[in-house]
Amino acid sequence: MLDNYYYPNDKIKIWSKSYTLLTLCGFFFFISTYLFLYVSTMHLVQDKGMSFSEASLLISSFGIGLFLTGIFNSYWIDAYKRKSVCQFSIILFILSTIGFLYTSNALLWIVLRVVQGVAFSLVIMTTNSTLVIDVTPSHHRTAANTSFLWLSRLGMLIGLASAPLLSEIFSFTELIYIVIGLAFFSLILTFSVEVYFHAPLDPPICSLDRFLLPRTFVPAINLAGIAFVLGTLIGYSTDYLFFAFLTLGFLVGYMIAKYKLSTLSLRSGFETGGILMILGLLLVILTLQLNIFFYYFSIFIMGIGLSISLTYILFHFVGLAHHCERGTANNTYVLVGEFCILLGFLFENSWTTEGSERICYVDMLVILCSLIFFEVVTRKYYNRQDCR
Repeated sequence: MLDNYYYPNDKIKIWSKSYTLLTLCGFFFFISTYLFLYVSTMHLVQDKGMSFSEASLLISSFGIGLFLTGIFNSYWIDAYKRKSVCQFSIILFILSTIGFLYTSNALLWIVLRVVQGVAFSLVIMTTNSTLVIDVTPSHHRTAANTSFLWLSRLGMLIGLASAPLLSEIFSFTELIYIVIGLAFFSLILTFSVEVYFHAPLDPPICSLDRFLLPRTFVPAINLAGIAFVLGTLIGYSTDYLFFAFLTLGFLVGYMIAKYKLSTLSLRSGFETGGILMILGLLLVILTLQLNIFFYYFSIFIMGIGLSISLTYILFHFVGLAHHCERGTANNTYVLVGEFCILLGFLFENSWTTEGSERICYVDMLVILCSLIFFEVVTRKYYNRQDCR
């Protein structure tokens, strides 16, 4: 599936200075975003007396902002410098995060979370969906986008794994400063990114370009299922070892997909990931009352399956993108994923108590439905589009 399969003698590498800086920017920005998710949720529960359901509903308002300004994406990156839009968006994220230090009003929290969602959406659009493509040779862009998104997800898991440990050491105010510091560091990294001049294209003010690609809405349903399960896992535990083993599995899963399953078909790849996730969830149920080692091994298996599933469904999005639509396909992938992660997070916190295996049964059902939908609908739809 990877583009460089068709260029076996190509010596150009994707890890240029600009690409590396952009990837690190995404990595630290995701750490910042998801560290804040954990920190703010626990602050509302422990310090403000909210229930997990109420706190997660407030925090999930972030999802509204993801789609609020997307119709202007194409116009903004044409009318203004792409890197400048990225930097402005990170600054907006930082300023909105600072706002949480000075208010305890629930309505203002929702407003600030929506602003954070807008900023996050713009950062992802300008980095992975635009700048990464700009600084990468055309036949390496699938690999470049995959690596960027994978390292960003790794940053997400590291942020979640470190949050419980940091919360024992620092106060809420100090943790907010850490979140701001990480976002600021991601901003600093963008200044040395070199972007070639792009002639203005004069797009309409409102369009779906660089926002959502309707052609990918069928595989988006499969992505929604996997992302929903990931969201429930985020809400399932506050144990740092849980996220550490999930992160380790995610690392191993990516390495397997990259080096051992590189010749596997898209169908087999996605189904392999889904089956491993179901196996991991089943083992969680069976080992919840047994040795703790087997429990964490189950989380490790889930991490492997999650990584493989997310990687192969991304290939479907890329394969469905026509000329100059790759950025829009990538942006759709991220926005749908983030929104459904928040839905899963909200569902888990509203429906179950911490450590309950009940959510595992729901997750297995969701993944099973996703696999059936993939086999019955997505695979046939993808093949009809004449995608390689």
